[in-house]
Amino acid sequence: RSTDAGQNWTHTNLWNTATAIARAPSNPDILYTATVNGMYKSTDNGVNWQQLGNNPAGSVYQLAVHPTDPQRIVAATNSGVFHSSDGVNWTAKNAGLLNLLVNDWGCNPIDPKIQYAATGGGVFKTTDEATTWSPASAGLPTNVSVQRLTVSPADPNRIYVLLASGALYMSTDAGANWNRIGEGIKGSVLLFAVAPSKASILYAATSRAAYRSHDGGITWAQTANLGQVFGLTVMKVDPKNADQVYVGLTVTGDAFVAKINPNGSAFSYSTLLGGPSNDSGTGIAADSSGNAYVSGVGNSPFPTTGGSFSRIIGGAFVAKIADGKAPCTYVVRPADAASESGLFSSKGGEGRFFVIAPSDCEWQAIADVPWIAVPGGRDRGTGVGPLYIDVEENTGPPRQATITVGGQARIIRQAGGACSYLRSVEGVAVPAAGGTFQVAVTAAAGCDWGVTSNQGWLSATPAFGSGDATITITVQANTAAASRVGAVNIGGDGILVSQAGATATFVFNPPTVNVPAASSTGRFAVATNLTAVNWRAVSTQNWLTVTSGPNFTGSVNGDYAVAADTGTEPRTAQILVGDTVFTVTQAGLPATTPMIISVSTAGGGPDIAANTWIEIKGANLAPTDLGPYGFTWSTAAEFATGKMPPQLRGVSVTVDGKPSYVYYISPTQVNVLTGLQSGPGKVQIVLNNGTNSSQAFTANMRSGAPAFFLFGATKYIAAIHADGSLLGPSTMSVPGYEFTPAKPKETIILYANGLGLPSTPLVEGSATQLSPLAPGSAILIGGIEAKVAYAGVVAPGLYQFNVEVPAGVAAGDNSVTATYAGYTTTPGALITVAR
Repeated sequence: RSTDAGQNWTHTNLWNTATAIARAPSNPDILYTATVNGMYKSTDNGVNWQQLGNNPAGSVYQLAVHPTDPQRIVAATNSGVFHSSDGVNWTAKNAGLLNLLVNDWGCNPIDPKIQYAATGGGVFKTTDEATTWSPASAGLPTNVSVQRLTVSPADPNRIYVLLASGALYMSTDAGANWNRIGEGIKGSVLLFAVAPSKASILYAATSRAAYRSHDGGITWAQTANLGQVFGLTVMKVDPKNADQVYVGLTVTGDAFVAKINPNGSAFSYSTLLGGPSNDSGTGIAADSSGNAYVSGVGNSPFPTTGGSFSRIIGGAFVAKIADGKAPCTYVVRPADAASESGLFSSKGGEGRFFVIAPSDCEWQAIADVPWIAVPGGRDRGTGVGPLYIDVEENTGPPRQATITVGGQARIIRQAGGACSYLRSVEGVAVPAAGGTFQVAVTAAAGCDWGVTSNQGWLSATPAFGSGDATITITVQANTAAASRVGAVNIGGDGILVSQAGATATFVFNPPTVNVPAASSTGRFAVATNLTAVNWRAVSTQNWLTVTSGPNFTGSVNGDYAVAADTGTEPRTAQILVGDTVFTVTQAGLPATTPMIISVSTAGGGPDIAANTWIEIKGANLAPTDLGPYGFTWSTAAEFATGKMPPQLRGVSVTVDGKPSYVYYISPTQVNVLTGLQSGPGKVQIVLNNGTNSSQAFTANMRSGAPAFFLFGATKYIAAIHADGSLLGPSTMSVPGYEFTPAKPKETIILYANGLGLPSTPLVEGSATQLSPLAPGSAILIGGIEAKVAYAGVVAPGLYQFNVEVPAGVAAGDNSVTATYAGYTTTPGALITVAR
């Protein structure tokens, strides 16, 4: 993100790879971006981003926001056009759209119902906000792939498109008719941009130069020599200044090679080795003369010496770096297939070569005819470097010339202007598996032609010839989910090749798993035939959840969690990836086997402490004949001897292997008081229901886990006035139990749990507990510190605070917290105060 016209940049909090971005015209602070992990939105001009949800189907090539409604978004994808009113839910708008590979989209800024789609099969138009689409390609080549489309903001009837072949077309009647433009541009157009403030100003860029038109694209003049620029991706004109243009490009990697001097204090030399795409070094060796040999892998059109296995496209490479000054020798190698054949159509065009020479050897390119020129004065260089030539249009008979560099000559041939070439097809659709197809070329005898392609996955034989011929075009298999387009140029005009994306297949390994009735976690493995395909894992049942993802890419592992099954019957759920199923079968719980699902401090959270009342919840915890209200310790025989019962009706609980004291039992809940000797740390809790023992449940025991006891299911603390009457809001009163609020400066009594061991040692298992807490307890009521008159344990696990309500406490419900020995009660507990 830059706020100073690109002089400085800062990274936002969004680290995902973005495929499209759009700003809301009516609110510049709102932006949307489609990434490989879903759709994101920013409401602060790109500083921070929040994920909205998944992208619409397919790969998102372009985003746009409605001119007046910043919540309405349009996405152009390889599965059609999608509209959304919130960035979360998407609706396909493809009725009448005959080609769903939508590369770009535009709309009339004055009437947003008028929209245009640039597809792999021409231009389509809608006048009812994408309810229906109609073809709008009159004047364009048949079934042509349109890569870019721009509606002029200053004149909505003026529309420009860029074809996959690099040709520019313009419509001045809202897409009804199209005419080719670009007179004066040498080479294929990679990008173009329209000035928002002035309809007549356009810019275009080739791989070597930038051009400007002042008359709406009729004529063009070169404005900048870009040299050897690869990976141009975007071009934009400043919305207020038609003379300010920005371009973006992809930065790729090179191999780094350096020689260090004998004492390791400095480099003898260092250099980057590579080309326009990603290249990397994998090994290095040196001979006895000090020359270095670097091996690696490159995807660039690497300059190569004679006899190389591959001379045009990338692959494995070995490069020699001389230790001393090498003699000046020169090799001129083509950088593309057109230059390889040395044959150009009568329309002319650009050629690209690499000059290979030692780094300090100078060279100059000299053509022996005036119809071959080296643009921008770049006819000289040193060492390895690019050489570009421009071949003018030929209106006469076939001709030939020579361009010489360092004594090395390259023959350039050009077809005659009277030659014309008829191809049997103008476009072809190829399945993802690829294959070969043939094109018949009809031309007069003596009319030379050459064949080139603009994609590495397209090749053709023969590469050049004369007169009538049959050309075989080979298309490699497409292993990506996205479709793709390319062009094969025969005799100066292109044949569009549209290839479908591969169909992703998914396999779970293993496809099924059996798990016990207890809660558990696990991992599923998904293998797919496509390395870059995005997919989503979805569970069919709430008790089975996908805990990683749920959006994934390629072949990866995912994680899941299974909730405890408290029923007696087994159950089954699935995780779905498309139509592929991963089945989880969970065993049922035997009727006599107890299962602990959760443990918590009464009134508090999952952490527990010594001498603390805890609630154990689960299934089959106690006999089923206890009735709807369970069973308590009120009649336990142990009380006759001053002890607490360690079991009720055969139900017992151990914490860290030590007995607890059972107060309440039911089939689904058991309440016990922990002993005095356990913890701190992780402890195992085991329940025996009189027949079987449960699996151990792990809980975290601390020296304190304080919480207030509450009245029933309310948030109000179990509290009384000094006279023993109940304290709480009057709305809680029922016959025989009257509640009244506290008053400022009144002393009240609060009851709590989980404060740990008091200052005076207690007797394990005794039914009597009475001891003050060590000094240091603090209580806040309504955020104001209250005076604590007494704090201590008054009965088994029952802690009492006598506190004075602060004078400044507000009327109504007030939050209360107690802090002791570094631990604070669970927030949310309340008392009511009346003034």
